[in-house]
Amino acid sequence: MKRKDSNIENSVQEVFESTTAIRPVAVSPFFKEKVMHTLFHKVENEKVVFSWLTVRVQFALLIIILVLNTLAFTKMKKFNYNDNLEQFVETYDLIGNTETALFN
Repeated sequence: MKRKDSNIENSVQEVFESTTAIRPVAVSPFFKEKVMHTLFHKVENEKVVFSWLTVRVQFALLIIILVLNTLAFTKMKKFNYNDNLEQFVETYDLIGNTETALFN
């Protein structure tokens, strides 16, 4: 039994002596953050719905809409409201009967 105890004591002593050989390791201070980020970062796949709608296309669409609006506004100013209303009434035959009769 004594022999087993001495072997155990020798192995424990060797383990304690091996701890003196441990030296600090030179690692980047951001290494832990990088590793934690890669481990726990959930990758979110973004679905690109309007990939064709770039900034240039948006700008071109804005210019086209502004030009069309100004053209429509200038055309509406040329016509008189009453003339348009009379033309609409004549086109769709909305003129009421001016004669009042009880029996036809």
